[in-house]
Amino acid sequence: MLIHLFISHGDIKSAKLVVDGMMRSNYPPDTITVKTIVNGLTYKNQLGEINEFYQTLQERDMWPETTELYRMMVWIFANRDDVEGARHYYAAYLKKQNIMTEDPKNMDSVYNAMIQVYGSVNQPEGALAVYKQMIKRGHPAPTTATYHILLGLLRQYKMQDQMDKVYQDLKQAASAKDGSVEINGSHLSAMGWKPKQVLSEMHALGIPCNVRDYNTFIVSYVKKNKFQDALDIYNHMVQAGVEPDVYSYSIILDTLVKDHEQPAQAAFDFYEVIKEQGLSPDVVIYTSLISACAKTEDLDKAMSLLKEMESFGLHPNVYTFNSLFGLLSRKKQLKLPDDMECVNLLWDKMKRLKVNPDTRSYNMHFALLAKMMQPSIVKEEYTGSSTMEWMGKGIKTSPPLNRMLQLYKSMKQHCRPDFASHTIMINTLVASGHLRQAMQVYEDAKIARSRLPVSVYNEIMGALEKAKRMSQIMTIWHDMKAAQVLPDDRTKAKNARTKRFLKNREAKVHENPKTALIVKGSTTSQIINDALKDLYSLKRANGVLFSKKNELKPFEDESKLEFFSRKNDASLMVVGSHSKKRPHNLTFIRMFDHQVLDMYELGVENLTPLSEIKGPKCSLGIKPLMIFNGDKFDSDDTFKNLKNYFLDFFNGEVVDGVDLAGLEYVMSFTASPNQDDPRIMIRSYLVQMKKSGSKTPRVELEEMGPMMDLVAKKEKNKARDDLGDQYGRVHVGKQDFDKIQTRKMKGLKRRRDDEDEEEGGEAVDGGDDDEPMTEDA
Repeated sequence: MLIHLFISHGDIKSAKLVVDGMMRSNYPPDTITVKTIVNGLTYKNQLGEINEFYQTLQERDMWPETTELYRMMVWIFANRDDVEGARHYYAAYLKKQNIMTEDPKNMDSVYNAMIQVYGSVNQPEGALAVYKQMIKRGHPAPTTATYHILLGLLRQYKMQDQMDKVYQDLKQAASAKDGSVEINGSHLSAMGWKPKQVLSEMHALGIPCNVRDYNTFIVSYVKKNKFQDALDIYNHMVQAGVEPDVYSYSIILDTLVKDHEQPAQAAFDFYEVIKEQGLSPDVVIYTSLISACAKTEDLDKAMSLLKEMESFGLHPNVYTFNSLFGLLSRKKQLKLPDDMECVNLLWDKMKRLKVNPDTRSYNMHFALLAKMMQPSIVKEEYTGSSTMEWMGKGIKTSPPLNRMLQLYKSMKQHCRPDFASHTIMINTLVASGHLRQAMQVYEDAKIARSRLPVSVYNEIMGALEKAKRMSQIMTIWHDMKAAQVLPDDRTKAKNARTKRFLKNREAKVHENPKTALIVKGSTTSQIINDALKDLYSLKRANGVLFSKKNELKPFEDESKLEFFSRKNDASLMVVGSHSKKRPHNLTFIRMFDHQVLDMYELGVENLTPLSEIKGPKCSLGIKPLMIFNGDKFDSDDTFKNLKNYFLDFFNGEVVDGVDLAGLEYVMSFTASPNQDDPRIMIRSYLVQMKKSGSKTPRVELEEMGPMMDLVAKKEKNKARDDLGDQYGRVHVGKQDFDKIQTRKMKGLKRRRDDEDEEEGGEAVDGGDDDEPMTEDA
């Protein structure tokens, strides 16, 4: 009990301490205790701890040698793609002699589990090897379940010869006198035989078919939408004298409902046959009958069936309510407000009966509310619509839309929306003019990785085009390509402006020069302002300078950086900031596909801006000649990455050749030779080509600016050990234990008389013996 309590609270360490105490007391843990510990470690995904726990118990000869435990160990490792671990415990099981089992019928469970494991990792030969081991050992011999699993696996991997051999072994085992193995319809179905072929084979072998076999055959045809074949199997069952059970009748009734060629009355006629047999209908039968009412859109009859069902003491489940919602959603013409009231009553009834709606319930409810929001319906029935302030522009919302938003919020709390949920919500919100809410739902769909249809992307991009939000259209276009959703005819641009915009943003063989955004943070200094301005001057042809301050924290929130990148189609950013702990700070950021690729935080020192250096400057859009001095640029990883970034930042447009006259200025990056000095000295010079009296001009360098030293920020209170693990040191203030608030017990409180006595004693001790005490003292 104590171990289970620790495990339920996630305290694995305390639970293991209890087990250690049991082992020190020579009290071996039982199977339930071991299962509890192993399940707790499995939940924490600590496979190494499971191996260590098993080894410890084995060394002390305290591991419960049971089939159930070894089967559990095999599946734990197999479910985490550790096939070698599963093999290890299977091999350990084979070495054991005296294995106990709670149920003798489960002696084959470890073998069957290993066969399934090999099948899940595409190793059918390994599964066959396990089967041959069972035959060789003879105890336990392959059972009915073993043959069923193996035949299905061999059929899956199209190993026909081996499957035929195993089937012959099955027939031989079934003919043995002990009767431990029986051939039934599931074996033949696992081999891929059609139900009618299975019936013929079983008749030839003299094996009678029971009601379970017939139900299996009927379900097989229903899953393939072969409803007439399913009815033929049912008729064969009746002719063979096998009495159908409630499950059989439920399947046939469901078949009649799903078969579009069968009228709705056929289901009700079959229901009368069920009642004539004296069988009590269950929830499944009533749910199928309610679904049959959808064919004729007979809501009144469906509601009467619901009342009849409750009169027999049967409580409707979520599938029953989904059938009613499905009936309403299939109606070609909704009657308002009666149908909306019916939907709300059914939803309230679900809550009252404590039936939790599933994703399909919410989706059908969304579809119903979307139908009710058709312009004609809204105009006629909902003239007094309310306005929601958070909508942004005061767009009026109808009661169905308010209801949809409330349900969507509830759905996210109780179950997971799927692609249908997001599709209905986005299309409805876009159609009603609520673009902001549609984009919020679209972001939810991206987070949930829902694969949306192309129609949703078209609706969103069409609405954004009307709102003239071209940058967001490009974001949706990139998302569409990333999701591998193929565009249709409607996705294409509708006007010349949109075509030019999309063509400029689409992928090219030779990409456009990388755009750099120069952004001020929430707080900056004059040094940072000058540094940003000078960087923009050097990058002006392919740069954008933001004059206003922005609340950006690059290392805490990347979403804002990615927003800037998408909106401006930029892959480079420089963010300037200044604080007491990080003074005069520049953060250099690089993007790939509008997502952060790398970031470097550098401090600015010894800045000499362009404006302080008199003289000519370089022309606009000229590429610099870049020089990197220092061994660190070739040996230190941080400096290597910075060198790569600066080359990318100042590279500009890719050209085939360089004109000598175009080499107007040089940028020099010098790394400090001191290993403890993380400083990069940046200097820029104007190239002056003067006459030399020969063909080659005389080159002189003249300071142009800017000049600055960039210092790589150190990570304080962080260190790595020899194994590469990172550790952090946290500093806390001095603790004053006298000020700690503790829980005061009533029995420890001082009485007023004691306090008065102590106060009186202090007064006497503190007085002067030469002076008499006054009444005030």
